[in-house]
Amino acid sequence: MLLQLLNKYSNEFAVLRIMYMANPQKSIASRSVFVSDIPGVASNTKRQTKGMKKQRKNARALPHKKDDDAAHQDTLAEVEAPQEERAIGLDNVLLLDGVGGPINHDALRGTFMSEPVKRKFDYNPKDASLVPSSIAKTILNANVPVQTMVENEFETVYPGAVNEVHMVKNQAELWPLYNEYNAVKQKLEDYLDECEFRMKNGLKLKRRKAMIFPIAMGEWGKSMGYGKGLLKSVDAFEYWDARLRELDRLIASELQLSGKMVWPSAFITFKNRKEQTAAAIGLHHHDTRYWLVQNAPEPRELVWSNLGMTAAIRSTMWGLMWVLFWLGTFFFMIPVAAVQGLINTGAASLPGLNAPVVAQLLQGILPGLALIIFIAMVPFLLRLLMLVSGSISESQTDMGVVSRFFIFQTVVVFFGSVFAGAFFNQITTWINNPGQVISILGTAIPQVCTFFIIYVAARSLIAQPLQALRIGKLVMFAIFTNITPSPKVRAREAVSIIGCGDLVPCMDVRGAWVIKHLVLARARIWQQQFQDFGTVIANHSISILLGVVYSCVNPLMCPFVLLYFMVNYGIQAYEQVYVFRRLYESAGQVWPKFVNHVMFGIYVQHIVMIGLLGIKKFVYTPLLIPAPFIAIIFHMSIYRLYNRPWSFTSYHDATDLDRMDALPEDAVDPKEELLEEGGAESMDAAEAYKSPCFKVHPGEILALLDEAKAMEVRVAKYIEVKAWKTKEEGELPVLPEPEEAGADAVADKVPAKQVSGTTSPAGSSNVETAPGVAATSAKQGAA
Repeated sequence: MLLQLLNKYSNEFAVLRIMYMANPQKSIASRSVFVSDIPGVASNTKRQTKGMKKQRKNARALPHKKDDDAAHQDTLAEVEAPQEERAIGLDNVLLLDGVGGPINHDALRGTFMSEPVKRKFDYNPKDASLVPSSIAKTILNANVPVQTMVENEFETVYPGAVNEVHMVKNQAELWPLYNEYNAVKQKLEDYLDECEFRMKNGLKLKRRKAMIFPIAMGEWGKSMGYGKGLLKSVDAFEYWDARLRELDRLIASELQLSGKMVWPSAFITFKNRKEQTAAAIGLHHHDTRYWLVQNAPEPRELVWSNLGMTAAIRSTMWGLMWVLFWLGTFFFMIPVAAVQGLINTGAASLPGLNAPVVAQLLQGILPGLALIIFIAMVPFLLRLLMLVSGSISESQTDMGVVSRFFIFQTVVVFFGSVFAGAFFNQITTWINNPGQVISILGTAIPQVCTFFIIYVAARSLIAQPLQALRIGKLVMFAIFTNITPSPKVRAREAVSIIGCGDLVPCMDVRGAWVIKHLVLARARIWQQQFQDFGTVIANHSISILLGVVYSCVNPLMCPFVLLYFMVNYGIQAYEQVYVFRRLYESAGQVWPKFVNHVMFGIYVQHIVMIGLLGIKKFVYTPLLIPAPFIAIIFHMSIYRLYNRPWSFTSYHDATDLDRMDALPEDAVDPKEELLEEGGAESMDAAEAYKSPCFKVHPGEILALLDEAKAMEVRVAKYIEVKAWKTKEEGELPVLPEPEEAGADAVADKVPAKQVSGTTSPAGSSNVETAPGVAATSAKQGAA
């Protein structure tokens, strides 16, 4: 029955995958491929970027103050220049039909590829016309840009089908600048929003201080007068303004340098899915060391630092990762053996545990919890190994964690507990009769079943509910809520929470609290939460393995496995709908791995049953011998039938999807156009696979800095007036907007009880009172 269900769901999965591929209209990822190991690029980049360190050092040197603006403007102009210069430089090799015209791909191939179609080969193995590295070297030595060479390669194979080509570039030096730039910019924007909100509603406002590390600022920090201390408090407005200007200058210069450091990888976006399918399935070149093509992940889940790895480097790192994985796996056998030793030998003899109830509690619940705690850090370590080994996307990283964490739990939790339990249960027999190892292991499997039942129960009733509560996340949210500046107010959320159409007029004390702690309550913290599929799927798989293996040995395991999935169903259903966001859509990469996990559980069940019944000398045990072979044949059949549909889109389905994409917009269900926020499907093909670092436009920060300068003046005036009004009346007036001037605008905003006939310390005239409160103001003046 289990095999029948696997076959049924595998078939349904292949159909659902096609439906998923059809839903996002004109998807970018479904029409793109990732190409690695492009020949000749590494050596060409090394040749063109010779002396890059010296250039970067000179570019990051502090310019003289009088030449600062001029040098920065020159850098901004140079950032946009390389593309035009390349186009002009290609005219000598007949790549352009006039400056800025389209590339003549036929001329390029006829010039550099020895025209293999027009003549016969002379069977010379040294003929370089079919060697990709030699062809690429010839083209790149003629000063042809790498992007042009790659575009020509795919235009030749797929004429008229290439939409965009994005070369992957070395961003190692640009990412730190980009991250700091975004962080400082976000702080400044948050503080500007907070100042605006507080001034509009007459709340208390202080000029913020920023904590910096002068020792990490280098020469720039010394030039700004921050000194060499470890920690220093400075004025936030002044620091953010100066730091953003410096980062803008550094990013402008680094964009020009990093743009030249091309990696041998690229993203090719086609105009339709059919050509993408042909590129992803087919063998692009007979030399499999070059031009390696695979399906492209979504842009939002890319691991940009790993995209430049070649196949040779990635294979080496992959081997090292497996070595470290098995070393770690055997290392974790030590705590598992300790847990089993605690269960079988030392629990009742520990000091203070003479009471039978306490000893039974320790023997029952504590070992299972201890094992869960021991392996809690393993998914994090496996994720690091996957990233170091060269995973190019978050989905590939998670799928790697799923496979390795299942292997780890199978070896450590299942086999480790069985072997350790057998050893401690019958240690005397192991020593006196080593020849009875098989019999000992056969009798140990049923004995360890009690531990596994408690393990599954502890994960179901303790670990999963605690994980659902996410106490650690809650504590972090509470901390960051009180120390992080408020992000921008989203008016629609504010209206929905407070329940009024006009935010400011109906604002009261409770409304201000709600805005601060719910709408402004650091939405970025609780919105950016994603499901860790690597841990969840592996836990499900090991629970199924335990249920399948012990379903015949000890049927009591089955209700606890059912309880585990019932609890997880409720928790996962709630979290997927209300808590977690989708970091990526893998188009069903989990199911093939899950099928393999279930089949492995069936194999283990067959072996265990044959071994146990053989030890018990059951007469009909030989009838079970064909069972593992039947399972293997079924597994191979499932793999043969569904492996390619699980991984690739067929030509037929791709053609149907292209026809659906060609339908007019009014013929498509509007619900299908609703895309998840932050998804890659809404991106334009020209920007989708461009690194976020290269989407920063130098100079765009200047408008925000001008706004910050204006806000700084307003905040200073606000604080000054607040101090005066607090001393005179104990109330805080609401200042007008920058575009509102005059006493009438102020009188419309200031409540009647805040109006007086005195004069401010700055020498401003008194605010004219409204007619309804003139008498009250006169009495106050007389008093």
